[in-house]
Amino acid sequence: MPENRPEYNTEEQEKVVCDKVVTSLHSDLPARRAADNIYRRYELKGGPTMYLAEQTGEAASTFQTFDIFMLIFTILIAIGLVRLLMQRPRKNYFAIGFTIIALAIFLFADYVMISGW
Repeated sequence: MPENRPEYNTEEQEKVVCDKVVTSLHSDLPARRAADNIYRRYELKGGPTMYLAEQTGEAASTFQTFDIFMLIFTILIAIGLVRLLMQRPRKNYFAIGFTIIALAIFLFADYVMISGW
């Protein structure tokens, strides 16, 4: 082993060093800060897949104030579609088609938005 790497007797000593300065035990790379050495974090967490799985479990709610406005706009578009369909003498088919497409897009956006809550 090169002289610049310390010896670790237990895994706890290795973790304490990872919080301060990390020296790679598996390669000949020089010492780095813990924030820069992403591979070392993967090894301590159980591999890249486990590291990503732990992050998804800690995800907080993504609710924002703008979500309320999205729901209100969707309701207004639906009301507008009903009003366009209720016109008696002559219907504006272009406006009806445009509103149906806009309502479909907003309903999909609302679904994705609400599933993130």
